[in-house]
Formats: sequence, structure tokens, C-alpha cells
Amino acid sequence: ISNDGKLIAYTIYGANSGKYAKAVTHIYDVQTGKDTTVPTEGLLVSDGSYSIRFSPDNAYLSIVGNYAADTHKSGMELQIISMSTNDVTRQIDSKNPQQIITGYGWAGNHTMIYSTNSSSTGIYAPTQAKYYSLDASTGKTFTFPQSGTAKLVNILNYRQSQ
Repeated sequence: ISNDGKLIAYTIYGANSGKYAKAVTHIYDVQTGKDTTVPTEGLLVSDGSYSIRFSPDNAYLSIVGNYAADTHKSGMELQIISMSTNDVTRQIDSKNPQQIITGYGWAGNHTMIYSTNSSSTGIYAPTQAKYYSLDASTGKTFTFPQSGTAKLVNILNYRQSQ
């Protein structure tokens, strides 16, 4: 649910030609009743609302999830959707199944902080974690130094799950 309570973002899972799971993201406007389909790759969001978040000013929607089976890809993805155009404006691909997006949160109106982890086993390995910031409006990224950044991502995740 958006911070002003006017929009609801949700994902519907279904079958595509009866063969593969397909995920479709929607934005529902509570005031008008309009339900808009967002043209994304259809990410499978494993833990519901925790993986779909509006930016603090409601200008962007972020989605983190696994590629849906109908895309025939593996790995994870972070998508940033502009609420003014309903288009994906930024996309971070993690096509290696062993590289996962381990945490993310909005640190400001247009600033996303996220972390990735890559290991040969696909299991979280603290020594392999990397931390980034992404400006949703410009696409500029910044890689944080390794020490102490995990606490920042954990705080953002805790604050936004409340």
C-alpha cells in the first residue's frame, strides 16, 4: 500500500499456456477503482508485500523477485517502476542463480539501497555480500565499502516491514 493509502500494488500468479508460472504486477487506485497492469517481466515475489515497496513520495514502486518460469531465465531482479508512466525505469539483473538480492529498501524519495550475495552454493555468505545505492530518477549507482553496510540494509528492511 502506498504511503498515502491511495494505491495498492499486488502480483497475481497464474499459468501461461498451462505450462509455466506467470506473474503479473498490478497497481490499483483506491479512489478511482482503476486497475493498471504494469508491463514488467513478471517477477515471482516470494514473500508478498515485503518484496513490493513504494518509494516514500510514491513516485516509484520497487519489486524484487525471481524471474517467472515463462521467461526461461534464472536468478533474481530488482525493478523500479515510475508511477507517472507505469513503466520500468531501472532494472538490476542478477542472472546467475547463485547471486541473490539479499535485502533492499528506500533510503529516500528516489534512493534505493540494496545488497547482493554471490557464492558457489547459492547460500548466503557474508564475505561475498556487496552493497549498493541506486538513484531511481537518474540511474546513478554507488558501491558502498564492505564494512558495516549490512546494518544499514537490515535497518531499512525492519523499518519498512513495520
